[in-house]
Formats: sequence, structure tokens, C-alpha cells
Amino acid sequence: MKKIKIELSEYNPYWEEQFVYEKNRIVDALGNKVDGIEHIGSTSLRGYCVLIERTLNLM
Repeated sequence: MKKIKIELSEYNPYWEEQFVYEKNRIVDALGNKVDGIEHIGSTSLRGYCVLIERTLNLM
């Protein structure tokens, strides 16, 4: 069985910037076909120590 590395990190304001960047890319590509895009998951929790998955969760 492969060991999984788990990392905890303080909140990083860059995650919000990265979300806005990715959101804009999606809206630019899909235009008015998008009703909304939300930043979800542990990287959206401002001020918390979070489990880092190396993934930005969008919904």
C-alpha cells in the first residue's frame, strides 16, 4: 500500500487569487453558459489551518 503524504498549512491568500484567475478563465471560455462558480473546500476557509490537497476546488 502506498503511503499518502498529508500536509497541514496556514491559510494562504494566494488561493483566493488563484480561484479568481481560474474562475475568469472558465467564464471567458463558456460565457453566459455559466450560472455561477464558487470556491469550495479547505482552501476557501480564510483564516483556518487546512489540509492541503494540492487541488483548488471549484463548483
